[in-house]
Amino acid sequence: DRFFESELSKNTIIFLLGDHGTGVWPATNLKRIKESELVHRILFAVIGRNIKSSHVFDHPVSQMDIAPTILDMLDLKPPESWLGENIFNSEKFIWLGTGNDSISYRINDLSCYPTQTTKKKRCFKLSHHSDPLYDASIVEVAESSILNDKIKQILDASKYLIKTNSIEQ
Repeated sequence: DRFFESELSKNTIIFLLGDHGTGVWPATNLKRIKESELVHRILFAVIGRNIKSSHVFDHPVSQMDIAPTILDMLDLKPPESWLGENIFNSEKFIWLGTGNDSISYRINDLSCYPTQTTKKKRCFKLSHHSDPLYDASIVEVAESSILNDKIKQILDASKYLIKTNSIEQ
């Protein structure tokens, strides 16, 4: 309360951002999709006197959207080379996660995660705008090899650009 009553709060926005998901599991057995959701979720909070209200997103948001969101809130334009969007103005539903040579992704109402023992993915169809942690109607579906290959190509190209410092300012 003291912050919001201070002069400083008139022109200050505070951004809180976690750098990784949680490794803390509830005391219940979770389906793999729910474990992956917990690992990939991070905290992002925006606090300020002029922030209209609290908001919880019911769709995935990518970390690459954080910087464009901050710049937009400061009335600055991100460089064209940035891939992200302001999360408050976007209706896209996509995130990708990589680790141990595996890829997890969520695109619109499709979520795919590697199994613990193989690189084969298990994919699930979600209700639009649903949260897999709480959605009881999750249905397992076949993985799209075409979509999986395309995502792998995009990630490989991104890694190459970063490795060779080929991204223009």
